[in-house]
Amino acid sequence: MDRKHGIPEPDFSTNPDWFSVTFTKDIYTEGRLIAPGLSWRQVKAVRYAKVHGAITNMVYRELAEVTNRTTLRDLMDLINRNIFSKQGKEGKATEYVLVK
Repeated sequence: MDRKHGIPEPDFSTNPDWFSVTFTKDIYTEGRLIAPGLSWRQVKAVRYAKVHGAITNMVYRELAEVTNRTTLRDLMDLINRNIFSKQGKEGKATEYVLVK
């Protein structure tokens, strides 16, 4: 994601005879996030991850001002909806990144 402009980075494909560049629209707009029924906390987390590249459990808790249990439930819901994926080690070091 191009953080400066808030747009997804292009995808590059190559072949010995050709190359292509694919530009995609930002699928994580607020309207598209509210439509499937995400909570305001989850929308806020997606916005944070768009800007910072990822979000952690601790950052989510502080951002949303919720308990650890609610944080885990919300993040698992975002994973199940294929919005976030886990990256890194398990536990405190886990980062949640946006799925392209």
